[in-house]
Amino acid sequence: MTAKGGRPTAAIARGIAERARAFGVEIWAHDPFIEAASIREQGAQPVSFDSLLEGSDYLIV
Repeated sequence: MTAKGGRPTAAIARGIAERARAFGVEIWAHDPFIEAASIREQGAQPVSFDSLLEGSDYLIV
């Protein structure tokens, strides 16, 4: 998957998120270059950057 402008998205973070889902982890994501609908299609909840920092137990950059 690529973002607008052809920038590749975070394959490592997506792989970790996929594995974390198996343990019931709720996945949140913020990427200003990817539309919220695309984030939802990947199975993550789009949130603002501030919400991500405030509500995350773990953060993958």
